[in-house]
Amino acid sequence: MSDLRRLRTAIFIRQAFFDLVEEKGFSAVTVTEIAEKAMINRQTFYKHYYDKYDLAEKIMTEYLTEYQSVMDKGISLVENNDSFKAVRSEISPILNEWSLHKKELKLLLSIDLEGQMNFKEELSKKIQKYFKTVLPVEENSLEVYLMPTISLKMLEYVIENDRIPSEKELQQVFKKIQLLFN
Repeated sequence: MSDLRRLRTAIFIRQAFFDLVEEKGFSAVTVTEIAEKAMINRQTFYKHYYDKYDLAEKIMTEYLTEYQSVMDKGISLVENNDSFKAVRSEISPILNEWSLHKKELKLLLSIDLEGQMNFKEELSKKIQKYFKTVLPVEENSLEVYLMPTISLKMLEYVIENDRIPSEKELQQVFKKIQLLFN
């Protein structure tokens, strides 16, 4: 019973946190407001988290860990010489699951923990590491620098539009980009 109560409290804290960040922005949110909105006292909040920065960092770490598992799956598919379509079909359901959490992801991308963890930067590092692994390119190649930006913008697109672009749409975009340089 205690575990169920603890889990429910953690869910209420997270929901209150995201609602307040959406309403006021991260820097304006206080622990007192989170506790009030979660219908708990501040001491209960402090049993779970050190402060609002700890809460945000733990949530970010959860998402980054989940994203890392998606990338690891993609790497294993690429290492098995699976096609882009196979990789996409394996990863799409996971990305669709993420679209159910688009509000949270959008808010996490907007939060700056003032010198501590930055979700967008950490995600970018993971994406860059992924592309260094799957693309046959040199360490400091242009592709290694461009792909994290493209991938983050793709994630923002998925969040905003509730869908993953088709392979055909991606090909059309890349053709248009290529025309810019001809």
